[in-house]
Amino acid sequence: LGVKEEVAYALVRLGLLRSETVQCSRRPAKAVSIGAVQHFNQNYILAPEIALALRVSVVNVLDLLQERGFFPVIGPNISHVLCRQYVWRRSKQLKSHFAQEQSFALKKLK
Repeated sequence: LGVKEEVAYALVRLGLLRSETVQCSRRPAKAVSIGAVQHFNQNYILAPEIALALRVSVVNVLDLLQERGFFPVIGPNISHVLCRQYVWRRSKQLKSHFAQEQSFALKKLK
């Protein structure tokens, strides 16, 4: 998944990343399967991945996407779903926006 443990715990706690309870010594623990990570990656996208796709700084991702009408499902400034990292739901509209931005960036470089 490529996130810090704190972010992974928040994703599990909020139900975006599925986990299973396993017995670890005497107490139960949460475990995340590879399938759960793949499911998460198919349905959600993190700010660093967006920044890489749009060739912008991670710091600018939130403002850039909010200006275009895309709002995160969780993040540091969302009071009822606190998490250290912003996460957006993958949608056809968001993918289309990425494609448009990438083609615009390529034309700009030429």
